[in-house]
Formats: sequence, C-alpha cells, structure tokens
Amino acid sequence: MKRLLLLVFSTVFGSAIFGQNLDEYQWQMRLLLVFSPSENTDLLRQQVDLFSEQKAENKERDLIIFQIYPDGGLIQNTRNLTKWQAQKLFHQFRLPQDQFHLLLIGKDGGEKFRSPKVTNMKTIYELIDQMPMRRSEMTSGN
Repeated sequence: MKRLLLLVFSTVFGSAIFGQNLDEYQWQMRLLLVFSPSENTDLLRQQVDLFSEQKAENKERDLIIFQIYPDGGLIQNTRNLTKWQAQKLFHQFRLPQDQFHLLLIGKDGGEKFRSPKVTNMKTIYELIDQMPMRRSEMTSGN
C-alpha cells in the first residue's frame, strides 16, 4: 500500500514539484534539448550560438531551446531550470551527466533526433520540415 501511495504521489505531484514537465509544450512547440556537463562547455556554447543565429527560422518552426546541465539550466535564455528539474530531464532521457547530447522533441512530445555532437541548424530544420505536422503547417500557411 505504501508503494502504491508513493507511486501515485510521485506521478501526480512529482513533475510539478521536482521536475520540468515538458507536457506543457506538447502540441505547441518543438524543443531542442541541449544537455551538457556544465553551463560553460564549448559544445554547449557552439550549439546555442548556432541556434541564436537563426531566430526567424526557429520562430517559424515553433522551436525553442533548453540548455540543461546537472545543476540547472535555461529555457530560451529566459526561464531558469532548477537542479531538480535538470536532474529529472537527464533521468527521463537516460543521459549521462558528463557528456554533451542534443535531442529534438516534436510537437507530439516524441523524440525525433538524438546526437552526441553539435548539430548544424540546417540538419535540424530538414528533420523538422519532414515531420507530418510541419508539412501541414507549411501547406496551410501557419
């Protein structure tokens, strides 16, 4: 009985209290999750710089970036992630905390791409532009 209560509590309240709940972005935004061993790595900075250079293209594709490191992070350079939220994301995506990883999450909440290295934005955009929802957006003018 204690295990059941703990499971219910952690499922219902865990993401709200201890972790970043990516569900709030589902069907609204595509996410570029950049995991790094610290906020000061060259790979993280390179990926963020590549992303930042393409503001119009990112907006057109409803793409936002998360910078995630073991002791915290940032969402779109404006919202802070706590250590608890960052830890939950490392765990959720089964990533080691001592390595760089990039993940692309679609509007449906599914993982679309994973890479252990800096990835140019052209590659990211090509992946997004092949997604059925994006194709529909392009033909409907949204």
